[in-house]
Order: sequence, then C-alpha cells, then structure tokens
Amino acid sequence: MSFATDIADDSLAFDGGVDVTLCQKRAGMVTPVAVRNATSGPLQRRTIEALSGVGISGAERQWSLPATDVGPAGVQPGDSIDDGTSRWTVVSADLATLGTRWRCVTRQQV
Repeated sequence: MSFATDIADDSLAFDGGVDVTLCQKRAGMVTPVAVRNATSGPLQRRTIEALSGVGISGAERQWSLPATDVGPAGVQPGDSIDDGTSRWTVVSADLATLGTRWRCVTRQQV
C-alpha cells in the first residue's frame, strides 16, 4: 500500500480561505499574482516574541499563502497582499509546511 505524500494541494481544503492578490515587488517592477485560498489571523505569541525588534504596532496580521499560487518568485518583505478591503505590507515571510505554504507577517497599510 502506498500513500500520497504530495500535500501541495491540501490547502484547497482549508475552510475560510479567501482569494487575494499578492503584489511581488522585484527589480523596480510590481507583478500582481492571484492567490487562491489564503488564510489569515492574528499574530501568535511566538511570532510577536520573535519580532520584538521590529516594533509591533497592533496593525499586524499573519497570512498563509499556498506556494503553488505564489510561484517561484516567492514572497519577500516589501511585497503586499490585497484582500479586497485592505492592503497589507509583508514584514517577514518564510516557506513553511514542508514547502507548500508561505507564512507571512504583514502590517496593514493606512
């Protein structure tokens, strides 16, 4: 018996995911990327502690984006996420969940 180990599309089963636009800023150009099933929530305590030098203001949110939609350019600080009602600037990003999701800390733009 064999089990599928590719979890890349498992994120499509998340409840509460939303479609967002990731604006990747590279070499003076901005490339909008449609991202399906992104999830977000408040920062976790460990994330707040890890970012203590950044100066948390209370307008931050954590996002999780499927790597398959983000593409090879990935997510970098300075990119932005537009959820249709707010725009969020990426403060930090790392590839998590066995390389299938980007975990991003963002700050809401005013």
